[in-house]
Amino acid sequence: MSKFIMTFEGYKQSRLREKHRKLRDRTGAHELFIELLNSYQIKPEYLDLVRTQLGKMVSLNNNSSKKEEALYKKRLTELERDREGLQERFAFGKIDEPLYRKFLAKIDNDIYEVKEKDQFPEIDISNFKNSLNKTIDFIQNLSKYWVNRSVDVKKKIQRLVFPCGFSINPYSRQYLTPEVNQLFYVTSEL
Repeated sequence: MSKFIMTFEGYKQSRLREKHRKLRDRTGAHELFIELLNSYQIKPEYLDLVRTQLGKMVSLNNNSSKKEEALYKKRLTELERDREGLQERFAFGKIDEPLYRKFLAKIDNDIYEVKEKDQFPEIDISNFKNSLNKTIDFIQNLSKYWVNRSVDVKKKIQRLVFPCGFSINPYSRQYLTPEVNQLFYVTSEL
């Protein structure tokens, strides 16, 4: 009889563990992902700090871009002056045609490369505060965007937050990723 009771008790404990496992399993990957997204929300006491810091970062980046743009324009002016000098020397017969074509191709290639590199996106500072507020709102409501949007938007959110993708450990029910977008990583560490 005691063997039967122990077996029955073991069966009850086994059934209880099974119920807990099923309950845990009901919290599916979707709900776990929503919890993960919620962890990237900015704590209310840090909202102004984050807003100020992002503003400083964009301003610094914008100033740096303007300096680089000035350097590229200076380099472009030098290359165009070199091209004109080369053309002038060829026109006056100071260099022969093969040499002219060789150096003209090199200068034209350098000009092309400088023009390609000189395509910095300009951040419109007048509209920046509006964009910044939208970004903060997006970070604060990331899980709501996840729940209420289409599959395409969900994929974009995944790629934005986890640029290298992610996986889930089936035993610990934990998301694993080699990289998190720096903005979300920093906000989760605050």
